[in-house]
Amino acid sequence: MPKVPRYELERHLDPDSEDFSPTNKDLAEEQGMESRAIDELTEIELELADPSMFDFDGDERKFNATDPENIWGRLASLQRDFRSTVKDPDLRKKLDARILKIEQKVYKQYVPFIESRINRFGFLNSPLENAYGGKLSASEAASYFAQARSVMGRFKISEKEQIDFLSELDRLQEKLERYRSELTLFTFERIEEELQKEIFSRDDYDSFERPNESVRTFGNEDAEKRNRLKFDLMLAKAHSLKEIASKMLNESTRKFCEERARSLFEYVEYLKEKSEAPRELFAFEAELKDLFQRVKDGEKISAKIVEQASRKLSDMKEKRLWIDYGQMIRKLEKLLKKINRVISGETVEADDDRFEVDRTGINWAWDLIGVERGASKEKIKEAHRQLVLKYHPDRNKNPESERKMKDINEAYELIRRVENFK
Repeated sequence: MPKVPRYELERHLDPDSEDFSPTNKDLAEEQGMESRAIDELTEIELELADPSMFDFDGDERKFNATDPENIWGRLASLQRDFRSTVKDPDLRKKLDARILKIEQKVYKQYVPFIESRINRFGFLNSPLENAYGGKLSASEAASYFAQARSVMGRFKISEKEQIDFLSELDRLQEKLERYRSELTLFTFERIEEELQKEIFSRDDYDSFERPNESVRTFGNEDAEKRNRLKFDLMLAKAHSLKEIASKMLNESTRKFCEERARSLFEYVEYLKEKSEAPRELFAFEAELKDLFQRVKDGEKISAKIVEQASRKLSDMKEKRLWIDYGQMIRKLEKLLKKINRVISGETVEADDDRFEVDRTGINWAWDLIGVERGASKEKIKEAHRQLVLKYHPDRNKNPESERKMKDINEAYELIRRVENFK
C-alpha cells in the first residue's frame, strides 16, 4: 500500500465513516462556521418577520426593502460555505433543515419589497416631494409582479397561502395604479399617515374619559402654550391635506381625498377645542353634585339657585365650545333633572343613572348590570341577583320599579346570549 500523508488521507475520507477523525483545527473551523451560520440565519428570519423596521422620514433610501432573490442568494451561499466546512453529519442536517424551512417563507418578502418599490415610485414622481434620485418608471415598479407570481410553482405553498399572497399582490397593483393616475397621492397619504399617528397617540385629549388629565394643564401657562402649538401644527398638516386634495387631477381620487382631509381637519379642531375647555366645566359638575346632595339631605333650596344653574347650563350649550361635549352636557342635564325631581318630592335612587345608559353603545347591558365587560359568570349572576332583590316590584313599591326590572332583565338576557351561559 502506497504511503500517503495523513492530511492528504483525511481529505479523502468520508466524514460519515468510522475512520474519519477531525483535527482540532477542523473542529475550531466547524464551530466558527456553525456560529456564523446560526447568526446569519437568525438575522434573515428577523428580516422576514419585520421587513420594514423604519418608518419613512423623508429619506428615499428607507424604501429599499430587501429583494427576496437576494435572501435566497444569501441562503445558497451560506449553505455552500458550511457544507465545505462542517463535517458533522447531524449538524449539517440541522442547518440544511433550517435553511429549507426559511427558503419556503422567503416568497412573502415580495410583498414588502414590491411595496417599497411602489412607494419609491410615488416619492420620486410626486411633484410635492423634494426627491433627489430622479424619476422611476411605473414599468420598472411593475416588473416585479410577474417575478413574484412565478414563485408560486417553486415551493409547496398551501392554497390559503397562495390566495393570501395573490390578494396582497392585487392590492399592490391597485396602489401602483392609484399613484400612476394621481402623482400627488403619495404625498397626501404620507402626510395623512403622519397626522393619524399624532392624533391617535394623544390619549390625553379624551378629557371625558380621563378628566383629571385635562384639568392638570389648566393654570400651567407653558403646558397650555405647548398644547396649542402642537394642535396648530396638526391643523396646518390637515389644512395642507385639503390644499393637496383640491388640486388633484383625478376626479374620483380628488373627491375621496377631499372628504378624508375635511374629516381629519374637523376632528383636529374638535380635539383642540376639547383640550382647551376651561376647568369651569368640571367645577360646575361639582357644584351640581353638591346641590343634589343638599336637596337629598332635606335642605330647602331657593328656586332662584336652581334657575341660575339651569341658565348656566343653557349658556354652555349655546357656546360652540361646548357643542362637542355632548356626553358631559348630557351628564349635567341628568344631574340637574334629578335635583328638580327631588325638589318636587320624588324619590330618586342613588344609582338611577344606570337606567339611563346609551343603548346605541356596545356595553350598555354591562353598564346597567354594573359589571365590567369580561367579568366572570359568577360575578354577573351576583350583580343581577342584587338588582333583582332591590328593584323587583314585589319588594320595591316605587312606581318605576316595574320598568327598571324590565330593563334589568333585558340587559341580563343580552349578556347571557353574548357570554353563552345559562
